[in-house]
Amino acid sequence: MAKPVPLRELAPAQVGVFRSTDLRPADIPHSAGFRMPSAARAPILSNVTDSHHLVLTRDATAGGRQRDLYRAHASGTMVRVRHGVFAAVPALAESGAEERYRMAVEAAMLVRRDAVATSVSATVLLGLPLFGPPPELVYLLSPGRSGRRRNGVVELSRRGAEAVVETDGFLMTDLPYSILQACRHTPFRAALTIVESAIHVPRSAQSLPLCTPEQLWATYDRLLPFPRSARVRAVLTYATTLCETPLESISRVVIDELGFPQPLQQYELWLPRIGRRAFLDFAWPDHMIAGEADGWGKYFDRERSLGPIERIKREKRRDDAIRGVKWTPAHWEWDDVLQRERLARILLEAGLPRMRRARVLG
Repeated sequence: MAKPVPLRELAPAQVGVFRSTDLRPADIPHSAGFRMPSAARAPILSNVTDSHHLVLTRDATAGGRQRDLYRAHASGTMVRVRHGVFAAVPALAESGAEERYRMAVEAAMLVRRDAVATSVSATVLLGLPLFGPPPELVYLLSPGRSGRRRNGVVELSRRGAEAVVETDGFLMTDLPYSILQACRHTPFRAALTIVESAIHVPRSAQSLPLCTPEQLWATYDRLLPFPRSARVRAVLTYATTLCETPLESISRVVIDELGFPQPLQQYELWLPRIGRRAFLDFAWPDHMIAGEADGWGKYFDRERSLGPIERIKREKRRDDAIRGVKWTPAHWEWDDVLQRERLARILLEAGLPRMRRARVLG
């Protein structure tokens, strides 16, 4: 039987991008009884498949379909995620890297009794963002006081301070504890997006943050001393409740690294031309510069009542209104932030001066 597919093959180095060796739906042979899933068709092995098209060998065996499962694996319609767990290749092909990592976490938990997710594995299950290359390891809480690392799974030793909760059928450590562990196990930028997504305070009074900075600091103090506490402290110290998206979180880091003055965030600016307030992602009032971390996704994902063309027109009217009060709008997207000198050119062209030499945070 073929070797299990390593976790790194389910979580490629670039977010949302398959390696050339990954199977595509068009490459998958169709064998009898194993058709491509669609809205109109039942999922592969529907009677033993979970919501992410994961199939456990034990479930297939109990349902009398073990031979069908192995036949599907041999034909390339199913791929082994780890020992005892298979996934439908179409489900992998249609998933981004973040979803594939979540699938790997779920697979590791399904083959263990009373498994408890923690660290970045728990935050992904909770829907918090995963910036950069997905981890190659799954993080679980050890059943006892000794930890271990085996078959791509790290079991963190229990210290008696872990609260365990159940969410969507999965056991995991509570959110503050999981976030702090994620800060230990992920790079600075990835950790920051997790923290800031959790503590973001929406402008709407009807919404609340998932947790507060005070809860994170209280958990941090309770766990001291612990390995990599300085790394965790650096993330918590830098984090703000004002970033609305991961792009804003990473933009703030890059702006700081490039040596530009730190901006104000969610800055309110009255625009008489259109008769309403604008909340700027970033603002430098002394220089009258408005920074907008757009990402083209907002033209398609937000405010579904408007089409892309109408949103672009409204964005132009908003920019004209900003210029009408003598401010200069500056827009950027993910590519500009990931290639930071492009963001530097955008800000310099808008008239923002560099205050110091560039550096690297984290």
